[in-house]
Amino acid sequence: MSSVPIAVAVRVGVDTLRANPLRTLLSTLGVVIGVASLVAVLSLGDGMERYGLERIRGEGMQVVSVVPIESEMVDGVAVPRTTVSVLTAADAADLGRALPAGSRVTMQVRGAGLVAGPDGGRARGTAVVGVLPAGDEPRIALAHGRRFTDAEARQAAPVVLLSQPLADSLAAPRPGASLVGRPVRFGAAERTVVGVFTPPRAVIAPTGAGAVAVSNTVLAPVDGAAALMTRSGTAARRVPQMDAHAATVDAVPAVRAAAERWAAGRWPTWQREVRVASTGEARLASLRQGVLVFKLFMGAIVSISLIVGGIGIMNVLLASVTERTREIGIRKTTGARNGDILRQFLAESVAVSSLGSALGAVLGVGAAFGFTAAIRAITEAEIHAAVTLRTLLLAVLVAVLVGLVFGTYPARRAARLSPIDAIRHE
Repeated sequence: MSSVPIAVAVRVGVDTLRANPLRTLLSTLGVVIGVASLVAVLSLGDGMERYGLERIRGEGMQVVSVVPIESEMVDGVAVPRTTVSVLTAADAADLGRALPAGSRVTMQVRGAGLVAGPDGGRARGTAVVGVLPAGDEPRIALAHGRRFTDAEARQAAPVVLLSQPLADSLAAPRPGASLVGRPVRFGAAERTVVGVFTPPRAVIAPTGAGAVAVSNTVLAPVDGAAALMTRSGTAARRVPQMDAHAATVDAVPAVRAAAERWAAGRWPTWQREVRVASTGEARLASLRQGVLVFKLFMGAIVSISLIVGGIGIMNVLLASVTERTREIGIRKTTGARNGDILRQFLAESVAVSSLGSALGAVLGVGAAFGFTAAIRAITEAEIHAAVTLRTLLLAVLVAVLVGLVFGTYPARRAARLSPIDAIRHE
């Protein structure tokens, strides 16, 4: 006689479980709790990872910097180099063409300078920031005038933007006068003011003793910014650096690889000329490692609930084997094989664990969203549970695995019963 199909074994097993709904429900409680805990832990972990990625993205950590090397180590001492590669707006345009779609390139150079107003008077100390494109880094809010255009930025046009405090101090002889459209002088260099902006925060300007916070700031096209800075101090404050901004945090490795290929084409020994680095990659790796440790640690704890649930299923099936011993004997005498009995009881075990898994998944998702809502209310951190297809598939896999592992012994015991002894059983 041919063996019973698996579908028939599953149907028979499910019908048997439906005959004892209360016992079936009670046997699933351990699996429900275990799967609910597992789904909640994974959803919370994925939500924490997404929150961390958003924080990294918000802090600008998806940036790959290309910075000229200004010193080299000799006998453990950093010795300034006599020649340093100077990056230009043309290099930024060239790098932009080499990056993946969605990426963009900015440039920046910082230093200090002295600026005098159109009517002369005392020169004011200021932080000079050369940017490309204009107004992108740092972000600014215009008070008067306009930003200089991208073309002006790339062509080193003689234009600048002044911070509001600096513009007010330069116009002090005539309070309230607008400097937009008027020239200001940086020593022998003259520039036209095209806009006045409100700085979002104090700019850190380098000094010989360290760094100080200032409100006087000048934004200028990156290629012409060095001419506006004083000649004292180290050259490091006047060497532009390029920043390649990836479209997403996950795209940072591809952007870094593209930047390294561009550098290799630009200099034969590019490792001695520029440093290509991304602080975001290290933070991203640390974040993912931390979330993975959290998931593994909590998963180890959750596994205890799953083991308890599996033992409950095994006990119920052993009781079922005892109650149905005569039935098993009759089925064997009518042609059922050991494999048919084995499949039937395994089907019952998997059905019980699958039911518990479905209930646990729903409960776990609800718990995850409830926990994250409480976290948002207490800490104001915008953490949301993240339920992924991978988490749900893992819940299904756990259900099948628990059913197979803990249902094997009762199923094998039922399959090995002697037909004659089973029929005699009372």
